[in-house]
Amino acid sequence: MSANGEFREDLFYHLNVFPVNIPPFRERRIDLPEFVDFFIGNKSKDLKLKEVPRLATGTMDRLMAYDWPGNVRELENMVERALILYRSGELEFDDIFPTTPDATLKQETTDQEEITL
Repeated sequence: MSANGEFREDLFYHLNVFPVNIPPFRERRIDLPEFVDFFIGNKSKDLKLKEVPRLATGTMDRLMAYDWPGNVRELENMVERALILYRSGELEFDDIFPTTPDATLKQETTDQEEITL
């Protein structure tokens, strides 16, 4: 990008002094509970919720088991979506948790068959 004039060359050299390698989120799942708490707290304030909801039982285990192909941004977006849908009680991710491509395909096929019959 620097060679194409799309990134400041002097800034590139400043940043390149000490490269920082940050592993993907799926390789540092131990950080997940802190990220979840952070995003829930911040997004609750942004959305002006009266209370900061607590996670439903088993939700953290389900989040820990997920592969996070979208990395931390995917987690942030998922937390925000759950908070937008939140009404009261415990925060759940059941309606928004990603499904496997096969499960999605099967559901779409089932829905299509029901519509055409």
